[in-house]
Amino acid sequence: MPTYNKLVRDLIPDIITRTGKTCITHKVEGRAYETALRKKLLEEIKEYIQAQTNEQAKEELAAVHDSSTEEIEAIRAQKAEERGRFTRGIVLFEVKE
Repeated sequence: MPTYNKLVRDLIPDIITRTGKTCITHKVEGRAYETALRKKLLEEIKEYIQAQTNEQAKEELAAVHDSSTEEIEAIRAQKAEERGRFTRGIVLFEVKE
């Protein structure tokens, strides 16, 4: 069973459930939410640094890769539509098969 203990987008628990798996989550608020957001930002920076292609990098940090404001917004909106935002403070702890 993978253990994550990280802030996830709001729709991720639903997506996991649709694949037939179960997940353990908890909600954070206030200072704990702020800390989780900072930790998530560091994770995203690491993913950007490790990106192997411009397409991967654009998804992580579109502004640096000759992308227009419209393209950045389209990428952000698509991710929000597919996986949700980070507004609910959902921390994914574990996924069970």
